[in-house]
Amino acid sequence: MGLLSIGAFLAEQFFDQELPAFSVLPNTLKAWEISLGIGLFLLVLTLAVGYLAYRRSAPEALVRELFAQKVFSPDAALSCADLSVKLTLALRFLLHDRTSGLRRCLLVAGETPPALAKKSRAERKAEREASGEARVKNPFVALKRRLFPDLSEARFYLNPDRADEIERRYVVGKGVSPTVFAWTAAVSVVLFFVLCRLTPSILQLIDKLLS
Repeated sequence: MGLLSIGAFLAEQFFDQELPAFSVLPNTLKAWEISLGIGLFLLVLTLAVGYLAYRRSAPEALVRELFAQKVFSPDAALSCADLSVKLTLALRFLLHDRTSGLRRCLLVAGETPPALAKKSRAERKAEREASGEARVKNPFVALKRRLFPDLSEARFYLNPDRADEIERRYVVGKGVSPTVFAWTAAVSVVLFFVLCRLTPSILQLIDKLLS
């Protein structure tokens, strides 16, 4: 009952507010629509910062460790276990696209460079038969293998032709830290409630400026 009372109070204070009559702005505006828009914007912003923070703490950490040890050749390639980098499901997903900017800098020993040109179904079938790879009939299993490849035994090294780019993008750049993400999330929550509470006053001010 206590939680229901708190929820009803928050809904009344931040979502069910009465908006004043406007002279320019449409009077069909509703407070909950404005609050929903503010919430979605702050949510997208927080998720974007969280994604950048994750990239800094996982795949970019892998690149930085390889750069620190000057691993620029297949012979010196190291695995995630060698570098004490946890090969999570999310990290496997970020590494699945071999044509991405990250994977053009981060190579796998023994792996042939990806063909950027699109191949026909017959060409892909011929390559699969030549490699001896059995076709997976279950589409969900095939999709999982493609999006989350098993890289536990993979040994990584950096592309020597992109050394300057690697240093500039992944080593020198500070990026977004988990602390920044935590602060962004906290500020977004506070900002959401403040803006929702001030929605009538803000809209009235905008209406006066436009009139």
